[in-house]
Amino acid sequence: MASRRLSEERDLPWVFAKLVDDAVPDSAARGPGRAHRPDGDVDALPPTPELLPRLTTKRGGMSGRRLRRRLMRLVAAQLDAQQVGLGIALYFDRRGLGGWAKVFRERSAESGLRAGRVTAFLAATTADFDLPGVAPVPTQYKSPVRAVAVALDREFRVTRRMNAAADAAVAGRDHVALQLLQGLLEEQIERERGLRQLLAVIASGVNLFQAESLLDHLA
Repeated sequence: MASRRLSEERDLPWVFAKLVDDAVPDSAARGPGRAHRPDGDVDALPPTPELLPRLTTKRGGMSGRRLRRRLMRLVAAQLDAQQVGLGIALYFDRRGLGGWAKVFRERSAESGLRAGRVTAFLAATTADFDLPGVAPVPTQYKSPVRAVAVALDREFRVTRRMNAAADAAVAGRDHVALQLLQGLLEEQIERERGLRQLLAVIASGVNLFQAESLLDHLA
């Protein structure tokens, strides 16, 4: 058993080897296979057992739970926006407006990626969680104006969820979460601006087929 422990210890960083040494006080059993320690005064370093929790710390407490709930609501809103965007893309496809469909298909994919950024943060910093479900969405609308208006309404909902999560991050002094949310909010402003411009184009009465050449500069 001692020889096996020595062979395994050779591959351990010195911090973890220190834990093994403390658990096995027999210095003779440690032998020449001790992991190399860096130069300097080892006793001046923080106690080794305190280093491990920092690698796996999870956000807890009242403020941490509140932030997690609000982040999960944000994920739900983003996934809903993703689904709605895909439904609107199908609506425009059926009307032969491939350029408009492309815009909303890309926006749908972006919503999914943004939801992924939040879930990646949650996976790295909180306990296990379940992804929210997504409700069915229409693929037919009364008019193009109505379709884009629905998309804009979903973006407003996402913005509200982001602001609520940012408020929770500030209250909980979670600067990492706040930095993530600030970046998302900056992008969110542009997403809302793009949809407002699309609504203005449709409301102008322009032929939507002819307007497709303008879409790359608007959305």
